[in-house]
Amino acid sequence: MQILPRRSLLLALGSLGLLFGQSQGAGAQGCDRSTSTQSDLNDCAAKAAASSARRLERLLAEVTSHVDSTRAVGLREVQASWVRYRDGQCQWEADAFTGGSVQPMEYSYCIAGLTEERIAGLKEELCEGSGMTGPCAASRKYDLPRASRARFRR
Repeated sequence: MQILPRRSLLLALGSLGLLFGQSQGAGAQGCDRSTSTQSDLNDCAAKAAASSARRLERLLAEVTSHVDSTRAVGLREVQASWVRYRDGQCQWEADAFTGGSVQPMEYSYCIAGLTEERIAGLKEELCEGSGMTGPCAASRKYDLPRASRARFRR
């Protein structure tokens, strides 16, 4: 498995964001990197982050409905800690671009990327044995589209 440098990963996540934008009907809203302004790219990145957040919220609700109340409380606590980590990590990464027009895009793509990693880690909780037997139909509905997975791979 090849590890991409951080900038390459961000560019891959940028492509992921463009795909999310297009799947959300934003394809005509200027998400083409070759002709977009930085403001357009920042908007596309924000849409990617919002799309990932909505997918994670749906997954968390579904996982919570499949576990007992003790595990549901634990998941809420862990999730709150994870959100603090994600937000802090992404702010730290975006701070490298303080004052630059690319800073919001860097922050949003970081949020989208870490959120997609969280989804990948949680979705198999929907399967028998918390995923011990591998993916199942319930977890597969949270898979990224095939084209997005190719761009997201490290």
